[in-house]
Amino acid sequence: GGVQGVDLKLLKVTTANDRIAINAQGHVSHLDDIKQMTFDFPLLEVKANAAEVAKVTSQLTHMSDQARGILTRCGSIEAVLSTVGAPTSLQAMGHVTTDLGRLDLDGNFNYDSKTKSRNYKGFLLTKQLRIGRLLAREPMLDAVALEADVVVHQAGRQLTGALDGRIDYVDFRGYRYHNIVADVAIDNNDFDGTVTIDDDKVRLNLDGDLHLDGPASHLNARLDVENFDLSVLALHGPYAQHILSFNAQSEFSGNRLDNAQGTLELSEVSFVDTENRGLHLNRLTVAADNAATPQRIDLSSDIVNGWIEGSYDFTTLVPLLRHMAASVLPDIVPNPVWASKDRSNTFDFHFDIEPQDEW
Repeated sequence: GGVQGVDLKLLKVTTANDRIAINAQGHVSHLDDIKQMTFDFPLLEVKANAAEVAKVTSQLTHMSDQARGILTRCGSIEAVLSTVGAPTSLQAMGHVTTDLGRLDLDGNFNYDSKTKSRNYKGFLLTKQLRIGRLLAREPMLDAVALEADVVVHQAGRQLTGALDGRIDYVDFRGYRYHNIVADVAIDNNDFDGTVTIDDDKVRLNLDGDLHLDGPASHLNARLDVENFDLSVLALHGPYAQHILSFNAQSEFSGNRLDNAQGTLELSEVSFVDTENRGLHLNRLTVAADNAATPQRIDLSSDIVNGWIEGSYDFTTLVPLLRHMAASVLPDIVPNPVWASKDRSNTFDFHFDIEPQDEW
């Protein structure tokens, strides 16, 4: 009648090159029928070389170069888990330790062969993970400590899910930001949620939604930044010790500057030094209509009011604006490399400038 079940007091499996070793204790039932197979492993311990795991996994299933690189950079891997379920539906709890840090997890995974969909729901925790090295983003990004509830549903190229994360700290460009909360929902090309930072050097709140669909992309978001100390960016020059604050509301469609449609509103803007000297703006509004003929941009603020109307190409217009900004803020805006372009800009403009005593 076949093998109905096996109790494993201790199972040890080691590859010939000793780069993967597995120790298991538990019970497996219905070994003769994978569709009915279930298992219960109070202990499942795996010690492996990440590069060897990537090699074996690539032989069993397709793995992208990016995924292979992420796995390989883990170095050595040690996983200690307890797991119960079946090959297509299981629950696992335990931790995985690599050369880059430790990750604790508690979650459920299932696979539906009819719809070819995968689902994961669980909890993740790390007190220190070298995420920058893992994603090959050093030195811009380094370590992170976080705990997060994650829900993911994937069917073919369709991906939905949600992340509710609490980040104790993340190292970004040489500074450790603390107290970050992210609550984000994903529905294929739609992203919706909030991100907040409550750090000694900056307080930030981002709330909005983003739809990615080429020229039909759409962004609706509000961003509030309070007392952002630019010294954390390790800048040089006259603005290295300035403090930046502003509120921003944006509603734009399009995926390039040339087809951007919508408005950007800034309020309560301040860019000041330690003695509160610098730029103060009550409001600044930019409205763009690049689908119309002629194209038009309207600008209104405490300092500058005006408009641009006609036919213009941002591939030549934007480098000019960046060059102007770089002359004022060289540490923030890099001076672009000029290239000869035979694209013309034909437009009318009118601007009124109000003098500012602080500048």
